[in-house]
Amino acid sequence: MKDEEFCSTLILLARKGIINQTTQAPLNEAYSDYAEEYPEYDEDKERILSWIEKFKLFYSKENRSFIRKRTQLYTVFCLMDYLSRENIKITDEMIERFSNFIRKYNEFENNSDTEGSASTIEEAIKRYKLASSEGVNKVRNRMVRFEILRDYVLERE
Repeated sequence: MKDEEFCSTLILLARKGIINQTTQAPLNEAYSDYAEEYPEYDEDKERILSWIEKFKLFYSKENRSFIRKRTQLYTVFCLMDYLSRENIKITDEMIERFSNFIRKYNEFENNSDTEGSASTIEEAIKRYKLASSEGVNKVRNRMVRFEILRDYVLERE
């Protein structure tokens, strides 16, 4: 059932953008709204399939453990949606920065003793991790994760 819920969450992302999903209410509402008829089916399907094609460019074996977590995968799909909506061409540099972010994220996990000497990226990763550990479906935490990942990948630090 969790896989179906995650897919439904992606449809909500396509339909409404990043929203608060701390309860089942948005999913239940969507299930109710589309139980009989889903006129946007083809449009939503194409949109999500385009995200998957973009996602494939960013995927690597080294990034797998990060991406396997639903919270992180949702954030990556938020980035794919943004790149699509803004017609941003994916470059090798963006892919490298994405991998670099994950590498730094994983390293930070093992060595979080950066009191007083944290760099900008270390501070961003600390905020990203906090937004990934509590209230992961709150709109605020979803936005924090998305904005940090987007800004790093697009060199907006």
